[in-house]
Amino acid sequence: MKILILSTKHTGMGHTSIANSIISECNDRNIETKVVDMLELAAKFVFNQASAYGAMVEHNPKRYERLYHFAEYHHELQGWFFTWGLIKKFRKILDEYQPDIVVSVHPNYVYNIMRIKKRYKYNFKFVVVIADPVTPNSCFVHPEADLNIIPTQDAIDFLSQEIKVDLSTYKMAVNILPVRREIVEASKHITLQDIENYQISDPFKVVIISGGDGASNYDDLINDLSTIPHIHITAVCGKNKENKEKLTLKYQDQGNVEILGFVEDMQKLISTQDMGILRASPNTILEFISFAVPVILIGTILGQERGNITFVEKNKIGFYCQDSQEVCQKLKEILSEPLKIKELKRNELNLRQLNAASTLVDKIVSVVKDEQK
Repeated sequence: MKILILSTKHTGMGHTSIANSIISECNDRNIETKVVDMLELAAKFVFNQASAYGAMVEHNPKRYERLYHFAEYHHELQGWFFTWGLIKKFRKILDEYQPDIVVSVHPNYVYNIMRIKKRYKYNFKFVVVIADPVTPNSCFVHPEADLNIIPTQDAIDFLSQEIKVDLSTYKMAVNILPVRREIVEASKHITLQDIENYQISDPFKVVIISGGDGASNYDDLINDLSTIPHIHITAVCGKNKENKEKLTLKYQDQGNVEILGFVEDMQKLISTQDMGILRASPNTILEFISFAVPVILIGTILGQERGNITFVEKNKIGFYCQDSQEVCQKLKEILSEPLKIKELKRNELNLRQLNAASTLVDKIVSVVKDEQK
């Protein structure tokens, strides 16, 4: 069996994380996989526009929100744009690799890949994997896909009730929230007894993360947090080298502040923290859940990630704060109620899915195996 995975590393790291979880599990089963970075196949204009994703969501979030909602009702046009210039190259890959299953872990390609399959009469099975746990766009799923893998029942309810997508004919699997193999292996030893024995560390360790592309608006947050006694702050700037240099220079003499760039060993960093302060990225939230480290959400990509705040609050694994002052107030409350942290950690332990990658691959390969029966 051959599985072709469609992803890109140029619009955040969540898609790459899901792709890696699939690859690791397939390797264990001796299933052949190949990953295609679809954005690198596209026309240069498309690549440049899409690669500006990180800057757009930070500096022009309203524009991103408008584009996101545009895709909600113009699937074909959205799909046409992102496959502009790549069809010939992509068809060559299909013809040479001859996959049994094509898996899209990136929503920008769902509608046009299905169009290519039908137009050129390819016989591969097509599976869509969604990362956003609560508020996916309607272009993330397809009625003719052999399987749409949707992370939560909340996401199904959102699509059917709020976006008014008639899912009655869609082939779906639900409640699958995978994370990378490295995260699972590093966190699987954590037990309920560890949580019951947990003691707030001194200093209280807090990490600030804003996705793989980083963010440039950490200053106020770090300044306000550093006024809290007995706290250590680690700020992860990701690929934002300019911000890392600026913050490193500013805080080089402040012993309770550490500035990092892009972190390769994220599992080691998360495992040593008491609290994560995050943008509402689903992938990052799930990684903190794996380690039972509670989260405070401080930002969200308009449109796409708004439901992740609901996900965190509904499952009682953290909080949402609108600004740095509210973050500081919430942290002070938490530090004065040690039992509250244990409650958050218990909820995370109940929510995590250490076997999600295995379940995910079971569902993917089922589209071929079921046909063979």
